Amino acid sequence: MWPKPVTVTGRKTDGREIVTLSLNIHVPARPGQMVMVWLPRDNSGKRNDEVSDEVPMSLSGISKDGVTISVKGVGPTTRAMLKLRPGDMIGVSGPFGKGFYSSGEKPLIIGGGIGLAPLMPLMRQFLARSWPYLIAGGATTEDIPFLTQLRSIMGARFATEDGSLGTKGTVIDALHKFDLGTVDSLYACGPMPMLEAVWREVHDTEINVQMSLEAHVRCGRGVCGSCAIGAYRVCHDGPVFDRRMLDEIGFGRDFSKEGIRSEGEGRTAEARAR
Repeated sequence: MWPKPVTVTGRKTDGREIVTLSLNIHVPARPGQMVMVWLPRDNSGKRNDEVSDEVPMSLSGISKDGVTISVKGVGPTTRAMLKLRPGDMIGVSGPFGKGFYSSGEKPLIIGGGIGLAPLMPLMRQFLARSWPYLIAGGATTEDIPFLTQLRSIMGARFATEDGSLGTKGTVIDALHKFDLGTVDSLYACGPMPMLEAVWREVHDTEINVQMSLEAHVRCGRGVCGSCAIGAYRVCHDGPVFDRRMLDEIGFGRDFSKEGIRSEGEGRTAEARAR
């Protein structure tokens, strides 16, 4: 699947070093699926060699009129993407992977930082028929994207490490104050240590759990194997893992020592948004 030329039609700052770009392409994607984004060279044909040819990005908005991707500047490629303006051209292919499937009537959505991006289309689906619970966190208030939208959700809870919004601490500290008996499904995305901690909290419950995991995605097509976690390829079988898959890979049990790193690379919080 070759990248299609796409025009950037809008640009909005959504937090510290976080920008949401509107793209004029219809992508028949489920919440949680991803696209591969290709950055062309400039008119001189030059480009920083550290900038990747193609990077995976979650969709923070999905509609018949177009999609949005939300980018946090954490590496050379994402910092280059922060410079994109309306009228600029990029290449987009996809969708890839397996997304979230909504189930239950009392969902809890947990997002950390830019990990909230793939949860936003799911949130909108739930808001159309029910009222989801939400826990969102970041190092500071500025590190929580989509804050205006999230604050409009009744009962939304927040956690910041500096105490500037909501509970002082992490989303796990906020989760400890939440009655898990009030929900029947849980959806989460964020840094891997956060996801592991959430999984340990809910593992022994009957809650339907789905988590979007991170790995070093390169090809996005399930071919190169760089994103393998256990028997699964994140770009093809994930990035969303359900309860059965999480149990199969032994998620949360010495997981940081196996499968999460590939060829010396770090977690995909950077790789997904390089």
